[in-house]
Amino acid sequence: DAKFAEGMKVAVVAGFQGISPEGRITTLGRGGSDTTAVAFAAAFKLMGRLEEVSMPQNGIYPDGIAALADAFAANPNLRKINLSDNTVKREGGEALAAVLENLEHLEEISLRDCLLRSNGAAPIVKALSDKTNLNTLELAGNEIGPLAAQDFCYWMAEMGRPVDLTLGENNFGQAMEMVREAAKEAGCGDVGASDADQGSLSGDEEYEALEDDDDY
Repeated sequence: DAKFAEGMKVAVVAGFQGISPEGRITTLGRGGSDTTAVAFAAAFKLMGRLEEVSMPQNGIYPDGIAALADAFAANPNLRKINLSDNTVKREGGEALAAVLENLEHLEEISLRDCLLRSNGAAPIVKALSDKTNLNTLELAGNEIGPLAAQDFCYWMAEMGRPVDLTLGENNFGQAMEMVREAAKEAGCGDVGASDADQGSLSGDEEYEALEDDDDY
C-alpha cells in the first residue's frame, strides 16, 4: 500500500510462494493458489483504492474467490475484474454477486472458463441489473444452460445500450437457436458457433437436464 501511495500504478506479483519463519522463499504447496488469493485479498481489503484486479488462470477455488470478493467490496472504485480460468462455481458466483451490485464503476468483468454453470451465473445476472457503466462481460466456456444465457440477453436488452457480452462455448445444445434468437433481439454479441457448444446430450433429454436443475 505504501508503494501505491508513492505513485506506483501497477503491481505484478507471483503467487504460490511465501516466506518461511526463517525468512526463506518457499513454495506454499498443495492449495497454494487459494492461500495466495486469501493473502492478496487481505492486502486488497486494506488498500481500498484498487481500480483493476487481473488474476486469470491461477487455480483459485471458491473459497479464494469468496475472499477476493469480500476484498472487492472495500474497493468501490474497481473498474475491471478478470478472474478467468479459475474455479468459481456456484459458491464463488454467489460471493461475487453479493458485492457486484455495490461496485458502481465497473466497466469490465471477465469470467471465462470458471465452471459457473447456470446456478453460479444466475446470481450474477441479478446483481448486474443496474450496472450502467459496464461495457464488457465475458462468460464463455462456463457450462451455462440456455435459460441462464437468455437471462443475460434480457439483462442487456434492459440496459438499452451495447455491451460486449460473450456467451460462446457453453451448454446450449439443441436450444442453441433459442439463445441465438434471444441474443439477436437484445442486440447481444457472441453466443458462439454451434460446433463449439459444449452440450453433450441431445434433444429433449438435454434441454430437461439443463433446465430442470433444482439449483437454477
